[in-house]
Amino acid sequence: MKELCKHGVAASVVLLHVVNKKRVEAMAQGVAWAGETALEFEEEIKKRLIEEAAEKLEKMKGELSKAEVKTVVEYGSPVKKIIEVTEKEGISLIVMGSHGRGRFEELLLGSVSEGVIRFSKVPVFIVKKI
Repeated sequence: MKELCKHGVAASVVLLHVVNKKRVEAMAQGVAWAGETALEFEEEIKKRLIEEAAEKLEKMKGELSKAEVKTVVEYGSPVKKIIEVTEKEGISLIVMGSHGRGRFEELLLGSVSEGVIRFSKVPVFIVKKI
């Protein structure tokens, strides 16, 4: 959020979804048996996930009122992309959901929330998803 209206409501909001590159690559690894190359399959997954994310963000954008809303879909490392977009857009607060994955998954995948908290130069508000 770049600035606040006089009543403490965001004047502008950036909705960001990062399609996780590592997750797409992992999904593409086991498809060689299906007749497609892993690279072709990876590109198709990437394209579909980016399109789905853009559609979801547009729906969310319609639900927000009294604020200028911008939607952004990025591809790559979620932590790096969130930090990059925060700096590029001059965002003053990051609000993000946490999946609350188990300890085992966090060891394998890393925690996006933890990484954003660690590297962000602005406050981070985490909302636990139930």
